[in-house]
Amino acid sequence: MSDTSWLELSFPGVSQAASEASYTLAHFPRRIDRIRIMRIPFYGTNGAMMEAEPGHYWLELDHGDRKIKESYGWYPATDITNSGVLDKVKSGASMFTPFFESEGCINGDSPARRKSQNERHSIGIAGGGFGTQPFPWDPHHGAIDVRTIRHPYVGVGDDRSEGEILQAIRDYAASYKHTSNGRWTFKFDDPAENNCHTFVWQTLYHCGLIDVDILDSSVDRHFASIANGGQHTSVIGQVVGYLKRPEFVDYLSSKAKLIQGILSKYGQTQ
Repeated sequence: MSDTSWLELSFPGVSQAASEASYTLAHFPRRIDRIRIMRIPFYGTNGAMMEAEPGHYWLELDHGDRKIKESYGWYPATDITNSGVLDKVKSGASMFTPFFESEGCINGDSPARRKSQNERHSIGIAGGGFGTQPFPWDPHHGAIDVRTIRHPYVGVGDDRSEGEILQAIRDYAASYKHTSNGRWTFKFDDPAENNCHTFVWQTLYHCGLIDVDILDSSVDRHFASIANGGQHTSVIGQVVGYLKRPEFVDYLSSKAKLIQGILSKYGQTQ
């Protein structure tokens, strides 16, 4: 049978459209276009570092109406970017010891970040946490300076509805502060750190989603630690030592390779 002859399959009492949908589910990954993986990398000439900004990863859920915002990201509860010298020193020290680690929060929804935002008459510091109506939202939602936007895939045979998948993201984000250690950390790109990058990666893992870019360090150097199997990619990180190999590392890398192979074989776009 040729690669395209399945299009002519039909069965008694089953429409061709239903036959095609069934075949596709059983043989091809499915892209979930209502979910957007949003990335503002820190590194590189096109990275946020060039503007002295920290960069950010977050997930947006599309409701077909630009006025309705729903999105999730992980932030330090302290507005470190706009904080004084002491907070910046503590943040730097937290790379070496958990004693100075910052508390974390979903969508920057903390008293300290809201206070900082109000004092600076600014946006992008604090967003809507759980309890916000109609949905929680990340303060970067719809940011025009986003560098890459990708839609995740579910694997072959995953027959969950989009609604079920979106609810899985909501449930995981709502529990993240308790299921993680509740901290925001940066550990020299070690995948065992706990920041906006690893929040997105953990969400993908726990919700059965796949990011096909995860092995491409040209998209973002943060991906290099995943492509290398969870090993440190920075010189300082290698000196400090590997913290812990998170369980999501093997999942993300193996699933990305699988999906990339299928897309390449059949000439589908990402």
